[in-house]
Amino acid sequence: MTPAETSTDAYRFVVPVPAKKTETFTVAERQPASQTYRIADITDQQVDLIVRESGGDPGLRQALAPIVAARAIVAGLNAELNSRAVDMKRIEDDQMRVRENMKALRGSSEEQQLLKRYATQLTQQEDRVDALRKETDDLERRRRDAQAELARLVDSLTTEVAVTP
Repeated sequence: MTPAETSTDAYRFVVPVPAKKTETFTVAERQPASQTYRIADITDQQVDLIVRESGGDPGLRQALAPIVAARAIVAGLNAELNSRAVDMKRIEDDQMRVRENMKALRGSSEEQQLLKRYATQLTQQEDRVDALRKETDDLERRRRDAQAELARLVDSLTTEVAVTP
């Protein structure tokens, strides 16, 4: 039944009721519910929730699966980049310590041997820094490509889901 009158905060219905009678009139309101998800940041748990809320639509899970997989690739590359950054910081700190130790050496034969050892250690660390820089450059390139692929998948996502109350 539609209301006879509406205002900003009320609906008025006309319900004919015989004299000295009581009538119960129930009004059920429905409001469209909306849930917003940032698809690029979607997790497996959110996919499960969305699919459950959609009534278990398997097409929705299939549509979201490539996005979740691409997001996992980006997250893995970010973790690898963070690991390389930690390695670089550790080497940098160690090199500062070795250089300070080298400054304190005076020149005796024992100190000369230690100086050679420190020089060898610094050379090895510099080789590792060069390798880490190359790995970081490669990982950053791969991350950019993975992020572009994720964006492409999000942009091309199309699916229809009928949600029943």
